[in-house]
This record gives sequence, structure tokens and C-alpha cells, in this order.
Amino acid sequence: MFLFLPRRLENQDLLSSEEFDCYDGFGQGTFQRRLLLLCALAIFLKNSHVYALLLRTEDIDHWCKRPQHWNMSTQQWKDMAIPLEADGSYSKCHQYANPSVDNGTRTIPCIAWEYEEEQAATSVVSQWDMVCDRQFLRAALAFLHVAGLILVGLAAGFVADVAGRRPVLLASAVTLLASTIVLFLGRTYLVHAVALFFASGSAAAQFIVAGTLFFEVTTHENRPLHVVIACIVAVSGSELWFAVMRLVRMDWTLKQAVFLAPTFLSVAAFCVGVESPRWLIAKARFREAEDAMFAAAKTDKFPLCNTACLLDKLKSKAANSCNPDQRTVALEMLQGTSIRKRAMAALCTYFSAYFVLRIVVSSSLVPLALMLPLVSLALVALSSAGTLFVITRVTLLQFISACFAVIGVLLCMSSLAIAFDSLVVKQGLVVSSKGLVIVGYIVLATYSLELFPTAIRGTTLGWIHGFGGLGAVMSSVCMRLQNVGREDLTFAIAGSLMFASLLVLRALPR
Repeated sequence: MFLFLPRRLENQDLLSSEEFDCYDGFGQGTFQRRLLLLCALAIFLKNSHVYALLLRTEDIDHWCKRPQHWNMSTQQWKDMAIPLEADGSYSKCHQYANPSVDNGTRTIPCIAWEYEEEQAATSVVSQWDMVCDRQFLRAALAFLHVAGLILVGLAAGFVADVAGRRPVLLASAVTLLASTIVLFLGRTYLVHAVALFFASGSAAAQFIVAGTLFFEVTTHENRPLHVVIACIVAVSGSELWFAVMRLVRMDWTLKQAVFLAPTFLSVAAFCVGVESPRWLIAKARFREAEDAMFAAAKTDKFPLCNTACLLDKLKSKAANSCNPDQRTVALEMLQGTSIRKRAMAALCTYFSAYFVLRIVVSSSLVPLALMLPLVSLALVALSSAGTLFVITRVTLLQFISACFAVIGVLLCMSSLAIAFDSLVVKQGLVVSSKGLVIVGYIVLATYSLELFPTAIRGTTLGWIHGFGGLGAVMSSVCMRLQNVGREDLTFAIAGSLMFASLLVLRALPR
């Protein structure tokens, strides 16, 4: 809670950990490359567990089940007992009260269901009948997934600031492995739901801590670019992996096992996961910081005498951190463009980014088969390449502002385009929006890491990530407008959020 009670930070040294460049302490090389790969893996696994929920709960065709003693084909049963909807399709949730060749019009809800034979084994929906009046079971899984992401992420960020990055990183890796194995083996709804909560939460925790750790050991000059590269590689990889697995037809348990198999790579945290020297200095644990920085310097083949010289300077500054002048500087960091003000601005923009991303991904205008495997993946790659080119030429805040402005315009155009018949134009607008939202979210995450001191960086990222999850939840409520034929309003709301975010971004330092 230090994030929203900033005066409790007055007695902490917020400055020493921010007053040195890692390049002066242990250089740039193999040490950072290892943690870049660990960061990319954590982001990949977080996205994979989000997509795994979509894979295992895909919609499949269903209808009321035939009585066991009725010997007739599926088509004969449908013609006799299943009423037609307004669009001419068979009802999925009702049947005639008295099925016969000459039946009446009174219908009753299904008490059991049959599923399309080729699709039944591909989704967990058929195993627990999560359809019609039992759809709340599927909604509950989605709720638990987001709840785990938010609650465990918040806790992980806070503990990482209090106890260190490495303990949380290792604990999240163990929890992620264990919960994923339970997801593979669990056959009851309750076991699956509990495992899903911890899997999504530990994946989020690993993402938060690995991202924070990599940021804190990267040199100032390379921080934005390298963090963006790690995110882009991971996000593009998870998009491609999801696109490939959606095209594969197999039993949902086997597909889930194959899709989440990369989770076992999280054991890499035990090999390359280290404690952040910057966090150790923020906590005035100089003996441990010295060991960590010397180890990193040896890995990067950096002169140890330079490392020792920097440590002596940091110890000297820390010894004088309680003088009035430095206390005044620390207080100034908490006032003006304050930590609380920055935090609220970052929370709001993250909420908007997740909200809009969920809206464009779930749009009914673009079939999922088109969006993910082909057009969307290509546009994400194109947007990512453009980001890497532009990010070194403008400030992060300028890039985010321009990106959000373009997204807002595209979404407003999508809202207006609903009234026209050109499907290609509408598809192009929505898919383009998705590519830009993804890169905007990536750069926003990178910028958020720069806004806060090491002492509360993990807590901040946990809260920001949690608000993103809330944005995804609220988008689900908004998407109900699609069911009543008003998808234009969903795009209008999403576009308005982007423009509102532009105003919020003005509160952030340049």
C-alpha cells in the first residue's frame, strides 16, 4: 500500500538505487541477455495461459439430448424435437415439450445436451455441459482466471518490493509448474478451477517480477529498447503459437498439454534468476549487493575495480542520505508530479489499453480464424517492426500518445463503418487497431517501469497489471452490446477511452 501512502516512504532511501547506471557497475553483456530471455519467456507464458483458457473453452455446436431409448439419427431428432430460431438455425437450449411428428409449439429447456461429434472432444465445454443455463460455469472459469491474475499479481509485486525479486520469481515458477500439472491431470470442475486460479496468478507474478528484474539490471541507454524487444518477441511468439494450435483438431486435454508444454521452461528461473543489485542497494543491503554486482561483472567480463569504485560511492551517498538536503530532494519526488499522481495516470491508461484490446480481439466483425493466424499476426509483426524503428527517435510518452490517438481515430471510424456494407474495410480497421493496441500496451508497460523508484516498482507494476485485468472484465460487460446489434457503441466507447487516456497521459512526466 506504499504506492497510495507515499509519505510512508520518507524514511527510505529512494535515491541511491536510482543514481547509478548498470553499465558503470557491471557492464552490458551475457548477464543481461540471459535475463532478457527469462523476461521474454515469462511474458510468453503469461499470454499462453490466457490463450489456453480460450482454447479449452471454445464454443461447440450443441442441442438437446435424445432419450436413450429413441433409435433415430441426429438429423431425424433435430427435425422432430428441436425448434427453429428466427435465423433458421436449430435451437441450442430448447426442445418441444412432446416430440412427435406432429408436435405443438410449447418448448421446454434442455436437461442434457448432445454435441457435434467432431467438435465434442476439442473443448472442455462438453465435459461439464457449460452451455445454455450452465454457461455460468464457463463465466466462473474466466472470473477465476482474472481474479488470480489480479490478486496474485498484486501480492507478488508487493512481496517483491519487501522480500526481494528472486524469492518471488522462484516461488512463482514452482507454483506455475505445479498448477499447470494439476490442469493437465485434474478431471473435476472444482480441481480445474482452483488450478486455473493459481496458474494464471503465478504466470502474472512471474511476468511482473521477471520484467522488473530485467529492467533493473539493464543499462540506461538500452532499457527502453531491450524491454520492448523482449515484449515484442514474446507477444508475437505467443500469437503465432496460439494461431497454430487453433488450427489443430485434437482432444482438449492433449491440446492443452501441448500448448502449455513451454511452461516447463520456467525452471530456467532457478538457473539465471538472480537478486536485483539495484533493489539490494535500495534496501541498503550493500554486502549482498556487492556479491551480486561482482558476479554480474564477472559474467560480463567487466573490470572488478570499476565495480568496487561504484560501490564505494554508493555507500558514501547512502551514509549521507539522512541529511536535510537529501531528505528535501526525496520529499520533492513525492510531491508535485507525485508518485500517487503518476500511479493513478498509469492505472487509468492500462485499464483503457486492456479494455480496448479485449474489444478488438473479440469483435464479431472479424472471424477469429482470419484475425489470429494471418492478418492479425502480420499486422502485429509490422507494428512491432515500426515500433523498434521509432522508439529510438522519440520519447516513450510521445510514442504512446501518438499510438493512442491513432487507435482512437481507427475505433471511431470502425463505429461509423458499421452502417456500411464494406466488410473488408471494417475488418481492416479492427485488425489494425489490434496491432497498434498491442505495441502501445508494450511501450506503456516499459514507460511505467521508468516512472517509479526501485523501492515500489514491483508494487506499482502489480497494481497496473491488476487494473488491466479490471479493464478486461469491464470490456466483457460492454461487449453485451454486440448481442443486441450495437457493436458500433462498443467501438465508440473504446475510442472515447483512448482519447480520455490522452488527457490522462498529460499528467505524466516527459
